[in-house]
Amino acid sequence: MATTLFTWDTANFAWNDNPYTWDDVALVTELSNAGGIAEVEDIFRKTPAKKKRFVELLCQVQGKDIKEIKEIKEHKIFISDIDMVVKDVMAKVEMEL
Repeated sequence: MATTLFTWDTANFAWNDNPYTWDDVALVTELSNAGGIAEVEDIFRKTPAKKKRFVELLCQVQGKDIKEIKEIKEHKIFISDIDMVVKDVMAKVEMEL
């Protein structure tokens, strides 16, 4: 069972002009809170759809156009990839601290 890190009434950010979906923000928050690459790989192994969505976000952040979607058998993901996506997605969210 997946853990919900925040909900509409408990999120500490304003949506404003964020181009990412609620699920995108929840995914990068979950990955950023993971305890390292082993835990991230565990998340992706348990929920392959999250890995697929992360790779799509990574391509989007890197400015790569996705013209065709193919099944991803093996894609090595690095902590630097996760950091890059987290920074880009969360930069679009106005944090209310």
